[in-house]
Amino acid sequence: MSTIKLFGKEIKVEEEEESIMLFGNRILLHAALNENENKKQKQKQNDNRIVNGINLLPPKCMRMAIRLGGGSRPVYIARKQVENSDFSLQQSRLLITASTHCWKLLDDLIASEDNDIGVQVRVMDPRCKFHDMKLNRWNSVGRFVFNRGWNSLLKENKLEKGDTLDLWHFETPLNQPCFAINIIKNQ
Repeated sequence: MSTIKLFGKEIKVEEEEESIMLFGNRILLHAALNENENKKQKQKQNDNRIVNGINLLPPKCMRMAIRLGGGSRPVYIARKQVENSDFSLQQSRLLITASTHCWKLLDDLIASEDNDIGVQVRVMDPRCKFHDMKLNRWNSVGRFVFNRGWNSLLKENKLEKGDTLDLWHFETPLNQPCFAINIIKNQ
């Protein structure tokens, strides 16, 4: 309540929130602004899902490319530092250790194929270029491996020992398994 003076008399009046009429409905501006601000904050939180210093979503340009291609929501798989064996052109492969919750996803993906040579996948690099590769599980070392095409991603993105890779899984509208790799250059 506010007190105003009118013709020398003090009068108490209730404050009315600013509002507008829109299509026959009264909308309180304060409530609309708060709702809009809440949406912005929620979107910002969704865009920056960071856990233990790791962004669980790919960079915005990669998310946009996945979305524009009709891809499913990306699922974070792993973070890996490029080692000598991953960097070797002769070995031509990337070994990854998936977290427990992703192990089943990758196992199911490989098990869906009727052969022992892995599953054909597409891997998107940070420039949103796709590389065709095979994904296998190497039981002897308890890791998954990307090969047959790893060298092209390695060369085109000028990977070096010590660079960090973040890996996400998504699928195309035709259920083709795909991965997105973001490269964080070693400084």
